[in-house]
Amino acid sequence: MAHAQTLPAPPDEWTVIGSSNGTSSAASATRAGVSGVQHVADCVSIAGYTSGAAPVAFPTAAYLYDGETIVAIWSISLPTASAGITQVSLCGLSVPGTAGNAMTLDFGGGTCSTASCAHETVTLIGHDAT
Repeated sequence: MAHAQTLPAPPDEWTVIGSSNGTSSAASATRAGVSGVQHVADCVSIAGYTSGAAPVAFPTAAYLYDGETIVAIWSISLPTASAGITQVSLCGLSVPGTAGNAMTLDFGGGTCSTASCAHETVTLIGHDAT
């Protein structure tokens, strides 16, 4: 008869969310750096659309940073609000950061004019390793 294995407890996960709410700044979500702690990105979620008097769909990208270094890029196209919302969610990433560095997910859109404005949301889910 096989013996049941005792598995270690999974790491505590954290979630940070950022939104542009149709402003001129890009959506950004940051897990602050902690001395001796390594952040690990497990999941990202990126969503957005454009609106305004004359909304224009456009390509953009989301960037995952380890401190100031880009460690991953995802290309995405923002549709107009009438076409719906583009959402991309990816899990199982396990992208490690450098101990002591912040980890940030930025949406590269963040553009507004009198005619068109990007609405963006980003979510970064991860855990810490010591």
